[in-house]
Amino acid sequence: MKILAIHNFHRKGSASGDDQVFKSETALLEAHGHTVVRYTVTNDSFDHSGALGKLRAAFGMLWSFRHYRAVRALIRRTQPDVVHIHTFFPLLSPSILYAAKRSGTPVVATLHDTRFVCPCATSLRGTELCNACGDGHYFRMCRYRCFKGSRLQSALVGLIFKYHRIRRSFYRQIDRYICLNDNQMALLRGIGFSQDKMVKKYNFVPDAEANCKPITMAELPSRYAVFYGRIGEEKGVRALMQIW
Repeated sequence: MKILAIHNFHRKGSASGDDQVFKSETALLEAHGHTVVRYTVTNDSFDHSGALGKLRAAFGMLWSFRHYRAVRALIRRTQPDVVHIHTFFPLLSPSILYAAKRSGTPVVATLHDTRFVCPCATSLRGTELCNACGDGHYFRMCRYRCFKGSRLQSALVGLIFKYHRIRRSFYRQIDRYICLNDNQMALLRGIGFSQDKMVKKYNFVPDAEANCKPITMAELPSRYAVFYGRIGEEKGVRALMQIW
């Protein structure tokens, strides 16, 4: 099978789970004999742009004509059996969903977060759980400065998701949603996504024994917990500490 895998990488050096999943899954597919064509961008390109480039990229977050045309051309040239989209935000934009769908190729998307419910992708307002924007009233983000503590950036992100909510881009342009857990699937059902288009697939890590040397410790407490992941409010570390 030939797969076109599309992903918007975070900044270089960030400990981002979706970046690692993209690398691990594409490598695993190739190891099992599949052909993987990659189309990727990185947020570093935004940082390295001048003022005009940043302004162009900001408007492109709503609809990127450049990436739309590039993905259409790549599909025509490589003829993949399926297009697998990981992360499109912010630089690729939802335009790539249309590029893939209009090419007649099946489109699947791994939903690495809750961005279709919460445009910030964290489901948090400050330190409190929040999925209120699932109702489509995204401009409440401005009141709470949800996106990076900025009313202006919150308004921009709210506009992007309002536009694509009206067009139902995330409902109509994706044939299958790969979800990570039952809670994520329940959130999507709650805002009108079809259960029939959802499948659940857990993330994986390579065999630790094959890639890491065991660490021995002289003493361990009788009770302890191990957290493995990025330290961030949305990861629930605070709740884990309180419970433990």
